[in-house]
Amino acid sequence: MRLNPITLSFQGRYQSIDPLFVDQYNRTTANHIRIPLIVGIIAYAAFGLLDVALVPEQKTQLYFIRFAFVCPFIFLGFLLSYTKGFYKFVQGYLFILIILAGTGI
Repeated sequence: MRLNPITLSFQGRYQSIDPLFVDQYNRTTANHIRIPLIVGIIAYAAFGLLDVALVPEQKTQLYFIRFAFVCPFIFLGFLLSYTKGFYKFVQGYLFILIILAGTGI
């Protein structure tokens, strides 16, 4: 079995099954993306309690970042994970999410 070294898609006589494999892979791994997104929202929101305890004078600004940008972006990914096109850009989305979440801390 030959794979394209850049895209890792099937080549040669197995090329015809690549779309079937990608579709099946996306369906079976969807919960591996959705569950961590929901857990991430809960954990990220829960750390808002630390904002109040550690820096109460900046609570408003930190809540704004946390609940107006980061949590909605995570939830958007959860909702988009139910669309077929999401899996074409899932890696890019998760990359941006990690950067955004880290910057929001």
